[in-house]
Amino acid sequence: VSAADDNNRYRIIAISSDCSGDAVSNGALLTISNAAVIDNQPSDVSVCSGTSATFSANASGTGLSYQWQVSTDGGATFTNINGETNNTITLNNINSSLNGNQYQIVVNNTCSATGVVSSAAALEVLNATSISNQPSDVSTCNNTTVSFSVVAAGTSISYQWQMSTDGGITYTDIAGETNSNLSFATVTTTMTNNKYRVVVTSTTCNTVTSNGATLSVSTPASIGTQPTNLAVCENSNASISANALGTSIAYQWQVSVDGGLTFTNINGANSSSLDLATVTASMNNNQYRLLVTESNCGSINSNVATLTVNALPQVTVTAAPSNVVMPGQTISLSATSNPSVSTYTWYYNGNVINGQSSSNITIGENQIGNYYAAVTDANGCNNTSAIVNVRDTILNYTFIYPNPNKGQFQVRFEGVPFNGQARTITMYDAKGARVYRKAYRVSSSYEVMDVNVEQFSRGVYTLVLSDASGVTLATGKVVIQ
Repeated sequence: VSAADDNNRYRIIAISSDCSGDAVSNGALLTISNAAVIDNQPSDVSVCSGTSATFSANASGTGLSYQWQVSTDGGATFTNINGETNNTITLNNINSSLNGNQYQIVVNNTCSATGVVSSAAALEVLNATSISNQPSDVSTCNNTTVSFSVVAAGTSISYQWQMSTDGGITYTDIAGETNSNLSFATVTTTMTNNKYRVVVTSTTCNTVTSNGATLSVSTPASIGTQPTNLAVCENSNASISANALGTSIAYQWQVSVDGGLTFTNINGANSSSLDLATVTASMNNNQYRLLVTESNCGSINSNVATLTVNALPQVTVTAAPSNVVMPGQTISLSATSNPSVSTYTWYYNGNVINGQSSSNITIGENQIGNYYAAVTDANGCNNTSAIVNVRDTILNYTFIYPNPNKGQFQVRFEGVPFNGQARTITMYDAKGARVYRKAYRVSSSYEVMDVNVEQFSRGVYTLVLSDASGVTLATGKVVIQ
């Protein structure tokens, strides 16, 4: 038969020689099927990881059916792929494990009992472009060398570094920077806060862009104003200061007690000024310096400042012949100072004695109280002597003097600390009647309170001294002659 016989119908006529009439069968249709033929073989495919790949074949013939097969052993064996029964197969989200697989299609029809097998097509899986190590931020010092780098993978990749000067809003290509590393031989502070990224491009696969890395460039620390030597008096306060410049600087004052051989940090001294409270003689000739640290550029030391602690002058006051004033006599207070000075300031009961600047003063019986002298030496250091208490011999046993008297006498008292309040003198006659009362404003515990009662009759009177609250401080008998 040939294709020309396709769709012809055939029947048979049975003719009997004995009977009349012929018997005619039904017509039978002849259908001629074409054998399966693969017209277009599947082709090799190269795709990037993560994408899709499609194999296809065109076949002709009657009643065709398809089955795709895969070989993972270089074409030695093939196995059916479930569900892939069309003339096209699409593989989605391909990964590198499929690289080198081979795919073929088996075409079956009624004329092909075992099917017609296509040639095998190979799948090549190309590596997609990826970045495994992003460029990192860099903080450095002015005029240093800086590098940014990226680790990328992919098929036939190339690099292009870009720079942003607006915080990453826009980027522009850096001419000639087409390697995985970007290096600057010398960076400047004008480059601080610039951002850098790299675009990695594959000729066959995708393009990826790295993260932006920030460059921070610091100015090294420098000393603008150096600390200077300082001389102070013992027991005074001292302050040493310096001025430093830099991007991000920290301060640490240090002290040397061995002439500058070694320096140690001073706890808590972390500002541009060092304040020393109440310096002592043991701190004389200490040396101080400021350590200034910039976080990216390291540390520098200031000049050394030496502290000179001048000792206070020693002042001594002596009374001659003694600190006890005899009635009608005077005593002399003499002051000496080491080192020697020519001018003294004298104090009586805490107040400056005006007009007295020599080393000697004379005290009478009506000037009893507390005395001391103050001096200032050539270094500007000042000090005071110990207090000398000048006393009246009468006051050693009484606070009324003279007694007996003609109605004029003095009252002094130091039995309790003076509190700056008024004191009151009250007198009673022999019958207990109050005949005198007066308040006195005094500025010291030993100050004279004069009483004048010349109009009183002769006799013995009781005197009561009380404070502002009415508390009795002392009592005594006054004999008026």
